[in-house]
Amino acid sequence: MDEPFRPTPLEFEALVKFWAANRTEMLLHRLETGWAGRTDGLAIAEATERLAEIAAEIGEEEVGRIVAEVEDEHRRAVGDEVWRVLKQGTPEERAAMAEQWDRRKERQTASIEIHNVVGDAGSGHWLHTHGMDRLGLPELEIRGVPSFLVDAAAGLIRHVCGYMQEPSVVVKLGETMQVGPHSRLRLERAESLASAEDHYHVERWTLAQVPMTCSECGATACAGHS
Repeated sequence: MDEPFRPTPLEFEALVKFWAANRTEMLLHRLETGWAGRTDGLAIAEATERLAEIAAEIGEEEVGRIVAEVEDEHRRAVGDEVWRVLKQGTPEERAAMAEQWDRRKERQTASIEIHNVVGDAGSGHWLHTHGMDRLGLPELEIRGVPSFLVDAAAGLIRHVCGYMQEPSVVVKLGETMQVGPHSRLRLERAESLASAEDHYHVERWTLAQVPMTCSECGATACAGHS
């Protein structure tokens, strides 16, 4: 017979914080998009059931303390009014707030410009943003883009810009992001270009490539498997 799961205090706190944070993110996503995946309810139900099992051993008060701590962090991040609508708002209030967020995102996205500087045949294109700094966010760039990938690179920059403007999202320097089934990038501080030092008076990050690994051997360079 398997031994029951008995987490250490640190393991328990990490588990409860993970549950509380992810539940809050689900609710925020539903409010913003008006869509809930079929598995959202199942995930919350499974986590709640698991939490109840652990709480029976650790104590409901400790569970409540940690959940309240995590939720308070989210409340301060999104603001009291958003939190009230999220937790207790009517469907009409949530729809109105979602519409307000949509309008704000449209204005913010429209204020971000992507400039395309064409270099020589060897250096490729330098795509970089202007306008993120006005939102208190780092400007973004990609260097060495081949001509036939300029549109795709611009779309990627727009996608990352939009994600960074999402409510409650905090993106950190050095973070790795999954941007497609087989695509990842890392956010790195951009070194200034000799011909464009004025572009680096503000914080500017580059979208750097993250090598993919072979699913079988884990190597970044693989000749294949028989």
